Amino acid sequence: MAEVTWRALQTSAVALHENGKTREARRVAEAAVSAAGTDDERDESRLTLAWVCHQLGDRARSAQLVLDVRDLRADCLRGLLLCHDGNHAAAIPVLEAAIADPELDLRWQANALVGLGVSAIFLRKFTMADEALERAYEIYRGLGELERAATCKHNQGFAAAEAGDLPRALELYDAAAIDETRRPEVLVDRAKALLDCGLLREAGVALTRAGRLLGAAGRGPAYADAMLTYGWCCLRAGNPAAARTAASMIDLPEASALDAHARIAVGEAVDIDAIAEMCDPAVAARLRLAAAKPELVALERFSRHPQLRALGWLAQAQLAETRGAVLAACRAGLRSNPRSVELAQTGRSAVTSPRAVFAWIERERAALDNTDRLPTATEVVEALGDNSLLSFYIHNGLTSAVAIIGGRFTTHELGQVDLAAVRAALTLVATTNQGQVAAGHALRALDEQIFSKIDLPHRPVVILTRDLHQIPWSALPSLQDVPVTTAPSAAHWLDAEGPVPEGHLWVAGPRLKHAETEARALHREHGGVLLTGNNATVDAVRAAMAEAGTAHIAAHCVHKPRAPLFSALELADGPLFGHHIARLGRLPARVVLSACESALDLPRVFLDNGTRSIVASTLPVADERVSELVTDLHRRLALGADTASALAGAHPGLGFVVIGR
Repeated sequence: MAEVTWRALQTSAVALHENGKTREARRVAEAAVSAAGTDDERDESRLTLAWVCHQLGDRARSAQLVLDVRDLRADCLRGLLLCHDGNHAAAIPVLEAAIADPELDLRWQANALVGLGVSAIFLRKFTMADEALERAYEIYRGLGELERAATCKHNQGFAAAEAGDLPRALELYDAAAIDETRRPEVLVDRAKALLDCGLLREAGVALTRAGRLLGAAGRGPAYADAMLTYGWCCLRAGNPAAARTAASMIDLPEASALDAHARIAVGEAVDIDAIAEMCDPAVAARLRLAAAKPELVALERFSRHPQLRALGWLAQAQLAETRGAVLAACRAGLRSNPRSVELAQTGRSAVTSPRAVFAWIERERAALDNTDRLPTATEVVEALGDNSLLSFYIHNGLTSAVAIIGGRFTTHELGQVDLAAVRAALTLVATTNQGQVAAGHALRALDEQIFSKIDLPHRPVVILTRDLHQIPWSALPSLQDVPVTTAPSAAHWLDAEGPVPEGHLWVAGPRLKHAETEARALHREHGGVLLTGNNATVDAVRAAMAEAGTAHIAAHCVHKPRAPLFSALELADGPLFGHHIARLGRLPARVVLSACESALDLPRVFLDNGTRSIVASTLPVADERVSELVTDLHRRLALGADTASALAGAHPGLGFVVIGR
């Protein structure tokens, strides 16, 4: 029988670890240490064993093994372990010193760059992170270690996700294409991006699989991260019982905090003091706020950390006894964390003047949209000119609106708006051309609820809540034949200003009866680029959109409610996802989506990334009626009509709306 060499054992230990078989990797690494014939071999195996022990949660053994090695590699691993433990500020100088030493070999230099990149992400130094990970990627590729290079690409995706650039994050995760069975932690990163996109169910599925794989591999710290994230996912989805079950599987203070949040969510009285004392300060602050103890958090407003400081100001706003004090606290907190929806909502609830309500609604929308764009009331009034604006919002569970008509701001409480009856009636008419009486009744009731309290606006711009995006506004009796534009925020509407360049793109996707005939007819009349049949691929459409002024896409839409980055247009070779669209450097100024319910989510991606106006339907629509509408629409646009006027004249009542300008 052939003798098992040190090199074979060492190689096997590394491979087992990288394949997720961490417990077995420990046994083989220990054998490699015993089989080493030289000090250098023994040190290399000790470092491998130290990393494996650390992954399995045996921190004491790991630390001793590192101390037993006295060369540059040990310093590098020490920095990597600091990074893995979350001591990122301490890790960075250790790793930078290791990288700067010319004696450190290339493989360990790349390892150190990965650790540097990861620590930089957690310290929100995203440029440093991306540069370090790109350098590591190039080194690994040069060494032929393609799996490690893919990990760098994945970590760049994680950096993009933490920076708020979810489209780039998803693109990089896809490019990395790491085998999740070998590295289950990549599932956790993707799940966190899915959570940020609003895809709770999909995130839950990914986290369940990650937990199973990590548990089987004995990867204690990574397993705890997966289960904690899964628990918070369950809580956000309204399932506190499942959140408690996930928390029970982890022996960490943060798990106790999750359990306490779940119990508070169902109305239990929870003694959170001992739990909060053991937790990270931000986790403790959120727990104390959930337990209605803002007095224990208010002093955090003097913290050096922006997120914690914002929570302190939120607590101070909750303790404030006057409107002025509430608003002062909210403004201070938003300077620390402009993305705090809670602070924006608290400020909006405290103001009474219509002009101030409008300004705080826009703050709230900016926080939700992760943007710094905050238009002033004066800016909006000047841009409106003779037009009017209605900005809807939810207050105490009821729909309200701010109207700007003739430069004057007014607020109106509209009550509980029942959209289900309106959509059901309109869908029946749109798909079967029956039920007009019931649809007319539903529309008149909604029209009365809104416009009995608001003077009929001239050429209104309608700023909508998420649910109100489902309504075909031009079908309301008071708005028939009136050019109406909708938008997710006043900032979106303002930014949509500008001319539409020349050049048309006509696209027909599969399985849509009218699509190819419609696209070919429009191409004959208006010219431009035509993509139909097998030519209408994802890459071809993306490339053509970057050159077009107007894009007309007749394709089935796949909807992901509240997650437009994962909504898609069905093309010849697969889905064109929202996150694919968001990564294009240039989009058409005008987009017409000629398909059922195309207004429900995808238009937001176009508008967020440079498109100025989108025409799309809020309802299912019969194919032949769509073709009539869009033919008339494009003729009016060719004659110089603006988008809202062209749609109003073409055929109101089919469910199509203008989003943007």
